[in-house]
Amino acid sequence: MPFRGPGLLVSLPARELAQSVPSGSLFRPADLRELPMSHELRSALSLTQQACTRNKVRLLVVARPEMFTHGVSLDWLRSRAPGIEDHLCISDGTAVRPIPTMRNHLFLYRLGSVDNAAAFARLSRCAPELLAGFHSQLNTSFGFRVGRDTVVPPTVLLQGTAKAKPSSSFKFYAHVDDPSLEASVQNILQTEVSFKAKSGRFSHLTYVPMTEAAAHDKPFAKKIAQAIRRSYADPARSVVLRLPRLNPSARIEQRLEAALRAVRAPDLDHPRVPQSSVLFVTEDPTAQALTALAAARDLLVHSSLEFWHHPAGYYAGFHMLQIVGSMASVSERRRVSELLNSALGRSQSRSEHTPAGTRQWR
Repeated sequence: MPFRGPGLLVSLPARELAQSVPSGSLFRPADLRELPMSHELRSALSLTQQACTRNKVRLLVVARPEMFTHGVSLDWLRSRAPGIEDHLCISDGTAVRPIPTMRNHLFLYRLGSVDNAAAFARLSRCAPELLAGFHSQLNTSFGFRVGRDTVVPPTVLLQGTAKAKPSSSFKFYAHVDDPSLEASVQNILQTEVSFKAKSGRFSHLTYVPMTEAAAHDKPFAKKIAQAIRRSYADPARSVVLRLPRLNPSARIEQRLEAALRAVRAPDLDHPRVPQSSVLFVTEDPTAQALTALAAARDLLVHSSLEFWHHPAGYYAGFHMLQIVGSMASVSERRRVSELLNSALGRSQSRSEHTPAGTRQWR
């Protein structure tokens, strides 16, 4: 952990907590337990709490950190958190609020969202000096252009522990293609697949955990289309697509529609006939479930993947990892590759860098 000393201040995005009334300017995480928040934010907060517990670091939540910029208000904050020098800004990408005189760290938890990723890209262009001043970034590897230099705050990897388990409430649906997108969605929802019926049926599986950003990325959609075409040529090969999560209130119909728009782009050619080896899944299946589906498994991920929900061991059973994303430069592509290599338990010893992405083998 990059945090030193007896404690850590954590600030959360005001947009998500706009309807909540905190108990004060400083409060304990337990006060947030009953408050509504997105799955991603709750996961990021829980991950931070677990790390603090393991390292015996006291955690306090600070409301509206922009109030504590100087003078009396900043003095008040420092007096109420004696000895604490580190502040973690957990941000959705629309705004970042460091606290002066403290060591500030940044955790961006919603970069799989198209709007949030675009907001952070704008922020990076408009205020690179602000972002370059962070002491570290958790689970990202962004570089910020300041003058002629690119400043990359040190990356700290923080992800789930071996004890954390993926949701057991995932559901599989078979792909049904129809000229009408709406009809396809309704037909798919009527074809919930028994997991046991599919166990052991496939010799090879490509797992694609989609984000909303991935669904809007043409190079990534092309890779999905290639995998689907291979499954049509060989029914023993399966493609399993995890539906993008979208916003916290998104219905499964909306998530399916986003995934289908990605694989049905006009210039992506694949047969439009029923294919039972192409499956959609609502949440990440357990590692045991993926193992039961196929002995050989590959992982196709977008650079916006929220990998930190799972420990590296979750990804250990995948043979080949392919990373695809619209990254601006070779240096950015290599930074993302190095981060995901480490997070997904891969070494750099066998890798292939291409304009479309990076491939690694176990």
